[in-house]
Amino acid sequence: ADFVKKYTEKYPDAPAEAYTAYGYEAINVILAALERAAATNPADNDALRAALVKEVFATKDYAGVLGTWSFNAEGDTSLTDMSGQTVKDGKFVFDKVIKEE
Repeated sequence: ADFVKKYTEKYPDAPAEAYTAYGYEAINVILAALERAAATNPADNDALRAALVKEVFATKDYAGVLGTWSFNAEGDTSLTDMSGQTVKDGKFVFDKVIKEE
């Protein structure tokens, strides 16, 4: 809700897609990882790329618009809740939050 509020304060329309927040989160994680990678003073572009990948996967307890989350060893996030949708009148409609068991 906070993300949508801030988004609509800056832009004239509400986020068009549910994935807007995920894209926003992803770029912020990459930018933060790039700052950390660049601070290691890599010798060349290949070293910078390797440092960036390492820093992205090292993301832990990231406090973002989706909540606080981390990457695990497989590269999955600790965010496991999903939204369940149904189809009404030919359109997807939110039904419920599905929690990992």
